[in-house]
Amino acid sequence: MILKRHVHRDPAHLDYVRSLRCCLCGRAGRVRPHHVRKWGQGGMAMKPPDYMTVPMCDPCHHRVHAEGYGTKDWDRVREALIPLLIGCLEMALDAERGF
Repeated sequence: MILKRHVHRDPAHLDYVRSLRCCLCGRAGRVRPHHVRKWGQGGMAMKPPDYMTVPMCDPCHHRVHAEGYGTKDWDRVREALIPLLIGCLEMALDAERGF
């Protein structure tokens, strides 16, 4: 038997990420969530959970998918992802506490 892993989806979080500036170039508008596939998240033909997203404008998003991350890109992605992850954890803890 093959077990299918449940991947967390959160449309509200994706809307929030869309409201931010691109983490690579700083452009506002036409920003989409880019799912980060580092640290063992995702897999072949599997999108990582929605909390593993950073904001990227269309040109940067297409470039990263076509060329991959450069060192400077990855530093910026990591810097953007950490506060977003902390925010997700705080929201989850608040929900658990009933706030």
